[in-house]
Amino acid sequence: MNDASGSASAAFSAEGNGSDARSACAQEAAAQAFDELKDRAADYIDAGREQAVAFAGAIEKQIRERPLPSLAVAAGIGFALGLLYNRRS
Repeated sequence: MNDASGSASAAFSAEGNGSDARSACAQEAAAQAFDELKDRAADYIDAGREQAVAFAGAIEKQIRERPLPSLAVAAGIGFALGLLYNRRS
């Protein structure tokens, strides 16, 4: 009876070691996936930043070329936002 208990313990220990190896493998895979996701997110952030800078440059150019219509549009947007804000309050 002692032999059966010993071999069951040995099998359980061996299975536990396999589980630890699978856990380590899963952790490594998760770490790699996280690193790839982090790199991709950084690329998207950089691309977004470049587009924002280009957009800001285009707006600045538009304002310099046509200041009065730009001012009228800004005033109209401000007026509309003011109306919406007053209705919510």
